Amino acid sequence: MEKCNNSANPLLRAMAQGPIEWRYWNAATLERAQKLDRPLCVCVVNATSRWSYAMKDNFDDKEIVALLNNDYIPVLCDASASPHVTQAARAMAQIMLGHAGWPLFLFLTPLREPIFASAYMPRQSASTKTPGLLEVLRRIKWLWLMKRPQINEAAASYAVQMREALSPCSAPMEKDLLHRTAAQLKSEADADYGGWGELPKFPQAPKMALSAWLCRHMPEDEKMRGHLRRTLSALCLGGLHDPLEGGFHDYCRDREWSWPYLGKHAGQNAALCLALMECVQTLGEESGAGSVFAESMNFILGRFDRGDGLLCAGESLSDARLLDRYYLWDKAEADAALEQDSSCLGMTKEGNYLDPLTGCQTGLNLPFFGGAAKNIVSLATSLAEAREERLLPPLEERVRLLDNAMIAALSARAARKMGEPEWLAVALRIIGRIENCFILDGTPANALYGDTRGGDATLEDMSSLVWAYLELFRATDDSKWLDTARKWTERCGELFGAEGALSLAASSDHELMPAWDAGDDYMFSGTGIMLNNLVTLLKLTGDNVWKKRAENLISAFGGALNEYPASCAGLTLGVLRLESYISNSKD
Repeated sequence: MEKCNNSANPLLRAMAQGPIEWRYWNAATLERAQKLDRPLCVCVVNATSRWSYAMKDNFDDKEIVALLNNDYIPVLCDASASPHVTQAARAMAQIMLGHAGWPLFLFLTPLREPIFASAYMPRQSASTKTPGLLEVLRRIKWLWLMKRPQINEAAASYAVQMREALSPCSAPMEKDLLHRTAAQLKSEADADYGGWGELPKFPQAPKMALSAWLCRHMPEDEKMRGHLRRTLSALCLGGLHDPLEGGFHDYCRDREWSWPYLGKHAGQNAALCLALMECVQTLGEESGAGSVFAESMNFILGRFDRGDGLLCAGESLSDARLLDRYYLWDKAEADAALEQDSSCLGMTKEGNYLDPLTGCQTGLNLPFFGGAAKNIVSLATSLAEAREERLLPPLEERVRLLDNAMIAALSARAARKMGEPEWLAVALRIIGRIENCFILDGTPANALYGDTRGGDATLEDMSSLVWAYLELFRATDDSKWLDTARKWTERCGELFGAEGALSLAASSDHELMPAWDAGDDYMFSGTGIMLNNLVTLLKLTGDNVWKKRAENLISAFGGALNEYPASCAGLTLGVLRLESYISNSKD
């Protein structure tokens, strides 16, 4: 069955219930595009994005349905399961529009050359800056019929640009990466509110972890240490962190970290837990990062447990109103829960929380504890007790290998670094469930939906699995975990390329084009994780085969490391760890 109606992925299945004949990205779909000589309209959706779900309404429009079914080959992809398509769509959106978001649209010729790319599109254009889906479909159809030579020429040119954007840039490494990275992190820092960039404010956990490592190795850099403290405070005391029950929302919509995009997900929380652990090692227990780490890990393990020891991907956004009802407050309701005027928490009758899709007032409030320091614990306790009476938002059906492997690795690391043996039991339980449920043959599954496999593992999945085995060895000194880490590292090389750069997905005859990535998002890239795994293997075994592989990987991305070391935080951290190891070995 080539259409998506019966997909195991609930998001794809929900999108495909309408009248559009959505198909999977595979060889049969590409063959159909060539046979019918139609352009492909690839829509990449993300289960953690409200806009991906909001887009569904536009796909009920009769003219949009007719255009997609009759003049295009409509294709649906899941962002995490098809990273090579996701990266291509993101790269082209950046090239053409200067920004990317969810869902991502990529229009292609039957030869897989790009015509146009965009993020979320309303049905019709609201401004010249935001193209409407209907206008884009009409325009590309006209160009396809009337200007075919020109569109083919432009698509071939864009294909070259996309290939360059997705390919590693090999170059000799420039000297003094340590200080160059520190300088770049400080130049991009928001000195007023913490973090990097202005808005929206993403936590950028990889940059936090890298900053913490730099502070330990550059203790004289008070500016770097001060910014790390400022960022840690913004994360733990601002709107991103939920003081009522723990855990972090995905990102904040304002520069001041006050108004979060509601919804919590296991991967984002795990990445922040790693950053918190690094902050404890750098700033000490007085930073408060240790208690927030323990609270956040307990939240992840309790909230996202699907009942068998595996963790769901996060809270479902299929009906965002359920999230709003759980996290937001009517002022009168908050007054009653607090037994006092809730305006001390920034709540108003009109509501302080704006709908993230429309920007309109909702009449609902998010409690803001910044101005209520005197009795913050009492106020938070009262609201937490009132929230316990509410229905929890539903969880995603999806269970990702990436999330579970990361949390197993973090738990084993916490057992070793923080001297908390109960975390080791958590790591062993999760890795046991991974081995029983995800690993059935030579290639683990990317995700599970119930007991159904949801595609093959990606580089991020496999590198995180290797990391978990390495952390288990370091926590237990049991050689079976090191042997297993070696085995899966070799398998990762077989699937994604044994020499130099590793591709994001295993190659196939229907791959859009080989894609590599060293840049980090809310968590470390698969390339960054794997480089750190190789350095760890070198340190544990002394075998120079791992050193050679690490050096090949570094060489493949030398250009990016020279120009954007802060944006490649995971890769940069791996290079610095390797340099430190080699330097200490010579002493």
